[in-house]
Parts: sequence; structure tokens; C-alpha cells
Amino acid sequence: MSVAPGQRLRYLQDSRNALYQLPCDKLFELPGRPNVLYTLKDYSGRGEEGPKEARGECGFLFKAFETGQIGPRRLARMSKGKEDAPVNTIHDWLDYTVGAQEAKDETEYDFSGFRVLLLYPRDRNVWPAPNSSQPQPRADPRLGAPLDPWPALGIKGRPLSAATVRAGPGYLEVPFVATHETKRGRGFGRCVVEAIEDVARALGIKLLLLCSTCEENVQSTWRHLGFVETSEADLEAFDVRESDLTHMQNTVQMHKFVPPPRRWRPIIIKHEAFVARTYAPLDRAPGAGPSGAAESFAVGMTNVNGAASSYRTASSLAVSGDGGGGGGGGGGSEAPYKGGASRREATPASAGPQSRAPQPQQQPHQQGPQQQVQQSHVQQHQPQQQPAGPGPSAAALANLGPPSQQQQQQQQQQQQQQQQQTHSFQQQQQDHLQRRPLQPQQPEPPSDILVFVERAEEAAEAMEVG
Repeated sequence: MSVAPGQRLRYLQDSRNALYQLPCDKLFELPGRPNVLYTLKDYSGRGEEGPKEARGECGFLFKAFETGQIGPRRLARMSKGKEDAPVNTIHDWLDYTVGAQEAKDETEYDFSGFRVLLLYPRDRNVWPAPNSSQPQPRADPRLGAPLDPWPALGIKGRPLSAATVRAGPGYLEVPFVATHETKRGRGFGRCVVEAIEDVARALGIKLLLLCSTCEENVQSTWRHLGFVETSEADLEAFDVRESDLTHMQNTVQMHKFVPPPRRWRPIIIKHEAFVARTYAPLDRAPGAGPSGAAESFAVGMTNVNGAASSYRTASSLAVSGDGGGGGGGGGGSEAPYKGGASRREATPASAGPQSRAPQPQQQPHQQGPQQQVQQSHVQQHQPQQQPAGPGPSAAALANLGPPSQQQQQQQQQQQQQQQQQTHSFQQQQQDHLQRRPLQPQQPEPPSDILVFVERAEEAAEAMEVG
């Protein structure tokens, strides 16, 4: 868009007002990520106190970019008496970005409009009081999961990842993204990108502009998350000038088009007083494999196992008398559901009746008739090896029957053994199904998948997909 000189700054500041419409200091749920949540923070308008508070809350965001760089004090000593020395360092730029410092005219860099997106671990009370768990109304229907969070959202611990975001004319700018140094490699970066995409969709923005460092491993990570390198022709097509963005000299500009929202199916997990709502995908994630019930069931069972593990941990603490039973969020279960380990295991072909029968128990039954055939074959040739005498013995005469009759008897024996094995296997299945009948529960909304459990560790066996 062509803007007259002197009006570019006003045009950019007007477009950045869109992000001001979203609430700050509110918690939002990420669908499909039951162990984390995100929030937007505003550190602007407080002078030096805003960046100082941000450094105390998410210091890893500053540390990730300031480590190994020249600080303000060292720069002052180095530039003493030099006229062409640089004025600002990366430390200053981070403070300006987090504090959203506004420029007075177009000759200055403008940092207004920035918000900080923080990713937190989610707190789950796995031992709530009876009848105390209720859905929490959403802070903003444009952000977060499609339904009200259940149980209520709560923060446990300090931030895991952070990102600075700012709205622009048709794009969402993300100059700084970092994950805590002790939490890297666990998928929290992907969660931050999903939260940023959620914010962009709420504002009706279709483009993300990311500033990446020049390291190959860092760029490879962003490419894995769907970002591509932005050329000058791309910036011109996006109507973005270099002075519109906040970026360093040793960085690479990347972009990504915001994907449409995924389709989710809500799942409700219940065990006594514990109730939790989670989500399973109904469509294929961008860049992932084929979609279907297998992926949806696998994600749902992973959440079930996490909740069951947390509930079991809290139960053991309460029984042993070790204080309160408030455990952490759903992590990996001690006995995870194996049906969702891989797509090959989740296919119907590998879940048929043949795979349910234990193979080591079938081998002795299969070898039994063969051994009988070998023994009868040896008995048939034994009369030929005996020395000549006055006449054949009674045993030899008994074994000299017609070969066709003996083969028919052997086949009949094999058929009887197979029928007995099939009958015993069917009886075991019926006994297993009748061992723990499911108790009917109160009806829930038709959009949810109900999970009826008698024990937390058997949640995977008791799950019903409706």
C-alpha cells in the first residue's frame, strides 16, 4: 500500500491497535495440549519497571539473545571518545521491545504495539473435592479451545517459553522467541507457534513474520515448523518495508501462512470426583501423516494415561500419609496404552483376532499333531525292522491296518483339537468382557466422548468412542 511520506508511522500504529483488543493476563487453553496453557502480557507504559518485571518473570528470553553479546556498560567503555560508536545493544533492543517503547517520529525505531506471549505448565488438581469440578467460562471466545476449560485453568510453576508478538498491516510480527534452557527439546516451541497462530486467527491475520538467527540448526527448526525464508520480492509482495520490522543485522527473515483451525473432538475423562476435558484431532495436522480415528484415538488415550498416572500418584501419596495429594499435570503413564504407539499398531489389520491369541501358547498345540504323525509313521515301519520269527506279534498286526484309515483318524484328531482351542479362546474373551461390567453414568453433551472408569489405571480399557 502506498503511503505518503510522514504518514507511514501513523499507518503502522493504527494497524497495531488490533492486538490491543485481546485481553492480557488471562489464561487460554491449547486444544490437544492438555499440560500447557498460554497468556498475553503487557509490560508497556511503565518506563523501566516494565522490562525489569519481564526480566524477572521470563529471564530466559533475554538470556537467549544477550549471552555472548556486548552489554551497555562494556559498550560505554569501548566507545568512550569515539563519535561513530553504536548507541544501542541487544540488551537495549530487548527492553524497548518488551516495554513497547513508542517512536516520536519516523527517524526513530518504533517498538510500540508489542505483547509478550508466555507458555506455562498447567496445574491440574487430581484430588478435587466432591462435586467441586465445574467448567470455567472462557476469558475470550476468540482464543483458546472451542469449549470452556474443565477443570479451571491454573498455572503451575514458571514460564516454559516466551515470544514477543506485534500486529501489523496484514501480518503478525514475531522478532524474539525462546524456550527455557532446561526445557528445550520437549515440544514447547511447537506449542508456542500454535499459540501464536491462535492469536493470529483471532485477529484475522493470515501471515506470520519471524526473525531467526543465522545458525543452521535454528533455521532447520523453524523450517520444520512450517516457516520458509523470506526474500526481498516476498517482502515487496507483502507490502512490508525493512524499517517496519524489528530485526538484527545477523538475522534471517522468515514467514509462514497461518493454517486454518483444526477440527477437534472433545473427550471427558471421569474418575470419582476428578473430571477433565481434553481434545483429540479429527483432521490431519499440516505436514503430518494420514488422519482418521487412529490418530484421534491415540491422542485421546495419551491424555487418558497421563491423567490416570497423576491420579495414581496422588492416591499413593494420600495413602502413605505424605501431605496433600496435589500432583502435577498429566505426563507419561507408567503403563501407557500401546495401541497409539504408532500408526502401524493402530491399524485394524494388527488388531484382529489372530493377533490377540498368544503365539507362544499356540506353538505346542500346533506341534502336537505333527509329533503324533511322526510316531505313527515310525510304528508303521517297525514291523519291517523286526527279525523274522514264527509269526507277527499282536502289536505288529494291529499296526498293519490300511493307511487310509489311519490318516482319516489323524485328521479327525487335528480337527477336534482346533475346535477345542477355538472354543477355549472364545470362552476366555467372554469371561474377560463379563469380568468388569461398566456402570452407566449421567449423560453428557452429545459433542463429548465419555470415559467410564472404575479404576484410574484401567481408563484405557474402559474408554468408549461415541
